[in-house]
Amino acid sequence: MSKRIPIEFTSSTNEVIRGIQIARTGANPILLVHSFDADLDEFGSLPEQLHARGYEPIAIDLIGHGLSDGEHELSRVHADIRSVVRQIASTSRAIGCVMSGRVATVGAHIGRDENVVAQVLVSPELDDEIQTGELRRQSIRLIIHGDDPNMAATKTKSYFSYLLGEKMMVLSSDSHLGLAQLSQVDHIRNHMEIFFHRYLSQKSETKPMAPSKD
Repeated sequence: MSKRIPIEFTSSTNEVIRGIQIARTGANPILLVHSFDADLDEFGSLPEQLHARGYEPIAIDLIGHGLSDGEHELSRVHADIRSVVRQIASTSRAIGCVMSGRVATVGAHIGRDENVVAQVLVSPELDDEIQTGELRRQSIRLIIHGDDPNMAATKTKSYFSYLLGEKMMVLSSDSHLGLAQLSQVDHIRNHMEIFFHRYLSQKSETKPMAPSKD
């Protein structure tokens, strides 16, 4: 059975960012970053599902959220996520990321030069506090949003045009909004798994591996 184990990273200000990891030797890590004002429980069973597909999920609680102490401030999220990415990237394995909402703005400012090669961004929003003055970086991104047509027509489209590099958009017509759809909605989960299998694992075929028996 896959087992969540505690993991800690150093924030941009040397505070402790806490989270969980489901280890898998030699696997590509996928960093899961919850929405602002939420915590890693927002991902539900997604860490276990990713592990079953052959990845090493790492879910963190941002400073001031969940398991991590301190004051939660949106302005520090970019520096903190980049600090975590640098620590994960020390293993020299290609990294995947899952982010959502206002936190997903950070996704435009990390990329292949930091070993983050594939990102899934759920209902992303451009936030002035994060985007101002920051350089955007190349990566490949899959954008998923819920069934709110206003979100599709405004926030998601604005974010989509803001990104550099390869990008794609998947529109969900299901009632499940936010990160929940990644673990609960079959066709959205399949899109995500095929995306990571192709662009993170760099497999030529498009069929994701079957769940393991452990």
